[in-house]
Amino acid sequence: MSPDTIADRIRKARLEAGLTQAQVAETLGVTYQAVSNYERGKSRVDTATLIKLCALYNTPLSKIISVPSLFGDREGEWDDASGGMSGAGSTYPAPALPAGVAQILAELNDEGTSAWVDYGHYLKSQPKYRAQPGEKKVFLPAEPKQPRMIRHYLHPAAAGYVNPVLSEDYEMIDASSAPPDADYALTVSGDSMEPYIKDGSIVYVARDTDMRNGDVGIWFVDGETLVKQFCVDHVGNLYLFSLNRKRADADRTIWHNSGSNVICQGKVLMKKRVSLP
Repeated sequence: MSPDTIADRIRKARLEAGLTQAQVAETLGVTYQAVSNYERGKSRVDTATLIKLCALYNTPLSKIISVPSLFGDREGEWDDASGGMSGAGSTYPAPALPAGVAQILAELNDEGTSAWVDYGHYLKSQPKYRAQPGEKKVFLPAEPKQPRMIRHYLHPAAAGYVNPVLSEDYEMIDASSAPPDADYALTVSGDSMEPYIKDGSIVYVARDTDMRNGDVGIWFVDGETLVKQFCVDHVGNLYLFSLNRKRADADRTIWHNSGSNVICQGKVLMKKRVSLP
């Protein structure tokens, strides 16, 4: 049984169900290209997805994979009267319980999946196990937990000098290990925030967070993007300090009446709080 044969059957089942590839993609939470690849044999369909497709198309799984595994190379259908698999002019006896049938379906390979389907047909043929009208259910594998993704801006933010940030030049990264309140990440260049933020390191940033004196933020000042420790005095003068005091030359002072354009683009989520100089 080739992947192309399965792909053809998946496509045929979708067409018989009257669904478009876009509708299927939206239901499964995958891309249109993924569904197209399933139907062209470009991508192997995992077991969990195959089960979902069969439920969506209202078609038996055995119709897609043709369940040949326990009965040689011949394909066939389950014969309720005989309690066996019929095909090519012969009826086969009911299969024994395949090893591993209690395992999670998604962990089975193709042969294991076929065996599982075979035994399901056998159980379905027995009155003791057959669902009564109105009792039939569709069981789908639990959705795998998707990692939280955030934007990682690819232009470095300067720890002391100018560089753009929050442009359209970004990639989505797995934020599973990031602080839970991180909204985006960026790479810092320069040594003025060492040893707390090293040159080339990635920092996580929270938007819309109240800034307190001593916090480290991402600052947009007259076209420059800076990573600096923040302090404001009672008059309203803004001081942006380098944590590396050997780089005090990179500090910035914005007087309250300077007319400078200053925007805080978020608070850097530091592992520990650093005292003001």
